[in-house]
Amino acid sequence: MDQHPVAVDVSHLEIAYLGRGAGIFQGLDDSWKQGFAAGRDAAAHYLALHDAAIRWARVNRALIASSASEALGCEARLICDTVHNHVVPHSVGWLHRKGAACPEGGLVPLAGSREAPSYLLEVPDTVPEALGSVSHGAGRKYDRSSMHGRIRKTRSDLAALTRTRFGGRVICGDRDLLLEEAGQAYKDPEQVLQNLAGFGIANAVARLLPLVTFKTTGGAA
Repeated sequence: MDQHPVAVDVSHLEIAYLGRGAGIFQGLDDSWKQGFAAGRDAAAHYLALHDAAIRWARVNRALIASSASEALGCEARLICDTVHNHVVPHSVGWLHRKGAACPEGGLVPLAGSREAPSYLLEVPDTVPEALGSVSHGAGRKYDRSSMHGRIRKTRSDLAALTRTRFGGRVICGDRDLLLEEAGQAYKDPEQVLQNLAGFGIANAVARLLPLVTFKTTGGAA
């Protein structure tokens, strides 16, 4: 398993147009609670919005990767661009992926946190029960609100959150977000990786360490 000195993982970033998903949701009437009947106008309308959001997210990630590579003074080459939290036709019904990603070209990222590695996974597609899906990240251990009571908010404690155990930097001007996205808020991605490998769903081909983590709740940076 190779470890690269520099790698850019944008699997869970979106800064160019915040709130697009929330905007789509707010524009729906309450009929979504009963579900959409396939072939009806309401279903087609929702799927059109859904597919447009996915296309936008792909463009957004490409722009982020391009900006990051320019800032680092290096070239970027697309290895995979996977989608998670989406709906796709499957067999005789619909497959809803929530917290799961669909491998592209047999590869999928497993996002860690600013205090834990991320991984690039190879997916052999030998487990039909997995429905072609893989965990896209370690997932949260504690929700955002509870993190405010788990970390002290002194100047020194907040300053410590801007550095990682890998010697990396965290760039975040929002104190609340700095607390809510602390490394201890997330589960251990290595345990998730062990579980995936144990069931024959995926294996790691690269381990990525976070050198710079950028978080924002504002507009485009």
